Amino acid sequence: MKRLLILILCIISTAVSAQREADNWIFGWSSWISFSSGTPAYVPAPNGLFSFYGSTSLSDSAGNLLFYSDGIELFNRNYDLMLNSDGLMAAAFATNPCIAFPKPGDPGKYYFFTVGGRTGTTNRAGSEYSVIDMDLDGGLGGIIEGQKNITLIAADSTYETIQGVKHGSRDAYWVILRNHRSPNKFLSYLVDQSGVNQTPVVSNCILNFPAEGNQSEYMKISADGKYLVFADRNGTAGFMGMTEIYRFNNVSGQLTPVLLFNRGSQSVQGIEFSANSDYLYMSEGIYRPSVSMHERWIAQYEMSKATDLTQFMDAKVVMVRDSSVFGYGNLLLANNGKIYFAQSEDNGTSINGYLSAINNPSAKGEACNIELMVVETFNPWEGLPTFISSFMAEFEWTGSCEGDTIKFDSRFSPEPVSWLWNFGDPASGAANTSTDADPWHIYTTPGEYEVSVTVVFPNGTQHTSTRSVHIFGLPVFSLGDTIRICEGGSAVLTPGPGYASYLWSNGSSSPQITVNTPGEYWVEVRNQGDCSFTDTLQVVHHPAASLITDDLVVSPTTCGGQTGAITGLGIDGLPPFTYNWTEIISGSPSGHTPNLYNLGVGVYQLTFTDGNGCNMPATNFEIRDVGNLLIDTVTNTNALCNEANAEIFVIAVSGLGSRIQYFIRRDNDTLTQWHNGLFTGLAPGIYYAWASDSTGCTSVYGQPVIVTSPDGPEITDHLMLPATAGQADGTIILTAQSAAGDTIYYSVNGITQINDGYFDDLPAGDYLCEVTDENGCSTYISITITTLEIVYLNAIAGEGSACSGNPAVSPLYVSNFNGVRSFKVTLTYDPAIMECLGYLDVNSLLQAGMQPYLIPEAGKIIIEWAGSAVVSLPDDAKMLDLVFEAGPEGASELRWDAAPGVNLFLDNNGLSIPVDYTNGNMVVTSAPGLAEPSATAICEGSSFTYTPEISGGTGEMTYQWKSPSGETSAQAGLTVANATPDNAGTYALIVSDALGCSDSTLLTLQVMPNPRDWFLQDTVLFENEYLLAGPAGYASYRWSTGDTLPEITVNTEGLYTLQLTTHNLCAGADSTYLKMLEAESLFLVPNAFTPNNDGLNDTFRPVVDYERVRQFSMLIYNRWGQLIFETINPAEGWDGKDAPSGVYTWTIRYSDYLGKVSKLRGSVMLIR
Repeated sequence: MKRLLILILCIISTAVSAQREADNWIFGWSSWISFSSGTPAYVPAPNGLFSFYGSTSLSDSAGNLLFYSDGIELFNRNYDLMLNSDGLMAAAFATNPCIAFPKPGDPGKYYFFTVGGRTGTTNRAGSEYSVIDMDLDGGLGGIIEGQKNITLIAADSTYETIQGVKHGSRDAYWVILRNHRSPNKFLSYLVDQSGVNQTPVVSNCILNFPAEGNQSEYMKISADGKYLVFADRNGTAGFMGMTEIYRFNNVSGQLTPVLLFNRGSQSVQGIEFSANSDYLYMSEGIYRPSVSMHERWIAQYEMSKATDLTQFMDAKVVMVRDSSVFGYGNLLLANNGKIYFAQSEDNGTSINGYLSAINNPSAKGEACNIELMVVETFNPWEGLPTFISSFMAEFEWTGSCEGDTIKFDSRFSPEPVSWLWNFGDPASGAANTSTDADPWHIYTTPGEYEVSVTVVFPNGTQHTSTRSVHIFGLPVFSLGDTIRICEGGSAVLTPGPGYASYLWSNGSSSPQITVNTPGEYWVEVRNQGDCSFTDTLQVVHHPAASLITDDLVVSPTTCGGQTGAITGLGIDGLPPFTYNWTEIISGSPSGHTPNLYNLGVGVYQLTFTDGNGCNMPATNFEIRDVGNLLIDTVTNTNALCNEANAEIFVIAVSGLGSRIQYFIRRDNDTLTQWHNGLFTGLAPGIYYAWASDSTGCTSVYGQPVIVTSPDGPEITDHLMLPATAGQADGTIILTAQSAAGDTIYYSVNGITQINDGYFDDLPAGDYLCEVTDENGCSTYISITITTLEIVYLNAIAGEGSACSGNPAVSPLYVSNFNGVRSFKVTLTYDPAIMECLGYLDVNSLLQAGMQPYLIPEAGKIIIEWAGSAVVSLPDDAKMLDLVFEAGPEGASELRWDAAPGVNLFLDNNGLSIPVDYTNGNMVVTSAPGLAEPSATAICEGSSFTYTPEISGGTGEMTYQWKSPSGETSAQAGLTVANATPDNAGTYALIVSDALGCSDSTLLTLQVMPNPRDWFLQDTVLFENEYLLAGPAGYASYRWSTGDTLPEITVNTEGLYTLQLTTHNLCAGADSTYLKMLEAESLFLVPNAFTPNNDGLNDTFRPVVDYERVRQFSMLIYNRWGQLIFETINPAEGWDGKDAPSGVYTWTIRYSDYLGKVSKLRGSVMLIR
């Protein structure tokens, strides 16, 4: 009988169902960013979170904060630790240590998953989950008792990262981990209304990442549940830069490899997809040790090219490079469709944290519009919260089958003012579009549909989001209508292979079941699209055949003869019938007909099969010997201790015969005795008995004789306490039970005790322990008492060093720190060398209950701790850091006060734990000192070298120069070559030693200008004599004539040179040519000039006798006769600007002091 149900819902949407689970991002050092308005805003609240990397924070569907965690501490919305949240098991340095989401079908309850990873130098593998009930603790929530840290059984080698996504067709989630056992496998755990399915969907991995080590990894699944990316984070040996891309089926949970590529970076700090998974973004980086520089960037990859490695890598776009130590961190898609990433900036005094934004992640390359430092987070670390990736999808839907009502949910932020949906199903007519916020649609045909929604936000901006919706067909099959089976028989029911899941009415999930009882049976199957179909059938019995004994006659035999018979049997049922007779004492077949003749003494068993093939139950008929031999009684005693010590006693009476022989039979073994029917030494089993006399008469005992053996004692538990070396103080404790009675005998090493299995004062060695019950049955166990080796807790004071006046840190380490409930320790140091200021970085398991006492004048530190439960730490774990202020140069031992009773580590019973102490040493050194340089002045064009004078310091020095222009250098000295005025200013120098101690100084450098070489006129016309004058204010003058005065009078034509020296001893020179004016010439016109701005012959102009020239004009023409320059000022000259080299023609027109007009013509060569 087939049942195909299609439920059509009529839904009227009157309100928008907001889904705001990821509105609040709480991460890092108490950073809180709210997206309630659609844009990120910092929330200044002391929420108590302290996380280096990952965290999670969950809000309700209205965006109200519920709780947040780093996987170790779980806080409620009042910033307090949540009820029953102690002992959570995530790793402190895991990339994505935890994730949380609503429990399907159970409002107010939430799942909280954690994963192990690296904590300090140790790795803890595995994953657990807990269940949170928000009704507990007055509505603040708490973990339900008995539902905390439930182990995911198959996830025994999972580390670092956990991800989750919504199921593709129903109210359920997938939790995804990577198991590192070789070969690596992905584990997809289904979480639905029935709970967490502990049998994960297993998928193969491309690479085998190691199961141990300090590797760190990133995993991210896209918001649409289409892709998963897994990447090495920090350069695991052999895997640096390796990144895997998988296709994810969010209905079946299966992952399929798509691409393996080397991203070309040493590390990756974050991974995220655009909302429609068109683009993959990664925060990548590399450290270049040759230049001691980090380089980080944001990389964009195009997912449409992921099937071809070459195209995929060619399409990679690298943006916003950064070379700071911290740079860019994790990336996370927000509910407003933008991707945000952590950014840290060092301003010289502190490291500030920001969120930067990729404003349009679905755009290629630079069009994605990266905006740096959008909002300050005050968090210097790179981690961001981990959410169910589907929380960031711009819209979601439930359902995936033809005929289903597919419900679409808008998740845009901020909430739009209008929606226009297109369901990609034009065959549905007017139903293909909707303006509801959360509409529904029914697809009547399987296939891939492109669904888009265009929304308008309150600010008027418009946005379109598109996703592909796959609709699956229904699985249709038939079990049949009715199946008949024989009573005691069975039938195999199956809908056929190849479906994703099966659910039978008896709870089985196998592809087929075997049934042996009548009733109604149904099976629900689901295909890969989670579409279901159910069929039902009836299983009934064939009508049972039965014996008709109305005419039955059982005829006996006599005196061992063969005259017995069984006749007159009939059968009511469906013929034909098959008969099988067996004499069960001998096991011999006796016939295949309804009636038997010529039978001897025995028990004859009839089985038959009817026309339906059904076997009817066996029926026994006894043929007796009616002679005078009769079996009177048969008795037995049972065996003890499963040994052959039972007895059967057969008593027979004969009237005619004088000798009686007794027989018993077990399986194929027959025992016989004359005269005495007592059989001894029998093992447990089923026996048949008979007897015969001397006349040949035989009598059979018609019932089987069953011999049993009660169970012997059982050792249910044992405990060994080791002996101290050389001492008889070991203990064996035995616990046993017995079905034979209340008395149990315990024996160890020849000592026997009744109902007391406690044996003490035993030395180390091997012991055979015996337990005996009232029947004398014993059982044994070998136990070895081992020698107790004393394990010392190691308390270690670390080494430290600092410069005078600087803080110094000394860590305190412990090993073999197991089962400690409290401790009190005292350490001493030399107060003349340093002073303890306090402590920091306390181990998270020791923070509660830690109390230090400082006595600086005595150089003493007392640290007390009392825990609420015992604590165990991994070897070489750090308890805390002691912080000192370094005094004068010297050394101080940091000693544990080992006097009796001063230092105590106590276990849960208040017993002292033996401790081995290791002292530390603190060294105070002098800081390097820089001699103060004096201000220096140099002449322009000269060179300058400065080598700093350093005193003190430790080890090799490093140098950092900063010039007046901001340039930096790591050279030891300062060198300035061919100085210019740009080199003048203050140079800053910082010198640091190997311990990081430093000193700084400033050097002021003046660059004095030289006298310029344009202070004399190039050519001077004169009559008789001329006064040559140099510029005033210089320290010295030297003319080519040998004169040393600022002015000289000359009367001879020729070249004259003046050399000047400033008061800073900077020198310069210039020359002029004096030309004696001829009587008939008023002009001296050059025949060439070089306009190269060297200060010599840069312009073309005549040398004019201004006293004799009145009106003046000059015209210059190029070779084509075009006028290119004119002037009426004889001192102006032509600079040759933009004119090529060549010969140019000039014309000069002037009038003398008598008014006579004259005209001159000539040419000039322009040389470049």
